[in-house]
Amino acid sequence: MKNLLHSLLLGAALVVNPAMSAVLYEFAGTSTNPFESGSFSFTFLAADFITADTVVLPGPNLTCVPACQKIALLPSHPGTVEDSRTVEFTEVGGLKGTFSFHFEPDAFVTLGVHETFLLKGLNDGTLTVSQPGGGDVPEPASAAMLALFAIVVMWRMRGKLRLAPAKR
Repeated sequence: MKNLLHSLLLGAALVVNPAMSAVLYEFAGTSTNPFESGSFSFTFLAADFITADTVVLPGPNLTCVPACQKIALLPSHPGTVEDSRTVEFTEVGGLKGTFSFHFEPDAFVTLGVHETFLLKGLNDGTLTVSQPGGGDVPEPASAAMLALFAIVVMWRMRGKLRLAPAKR
């Protein structure tokens, strides 16, 4: 019994916490500003939740409509009076400029649908934050550690468990 407890503790110490899966940011917004207007959308797949100012160029993880020069996800909320998280959409060539959309403080790190709350009626947008993998996904190392743990337990238990023959 002592060996079994030792094996269980060893296995628990070897198993690491699961890693978070990628985070998908989907944005759709409209600007009706008299100086610059248009509709914008992008899909961005990040390795993790955005917690620091992040500028992303179009590529395999970012698609924009219309074509964008870059997008910026800015948790530092530069240039706003209210505490907000800012999404900036810069069109290719900067013909119309950069459009800013402001979301509540937890919008970049909370799964769900978030609506803009500043500049309502001028720059309105929706940001959907999701995890395509469904949330926690064990790392391959975790699966290997679990397999190793099972082998250690079976090796330590060898010969200790004897099944009685079936009664007739």
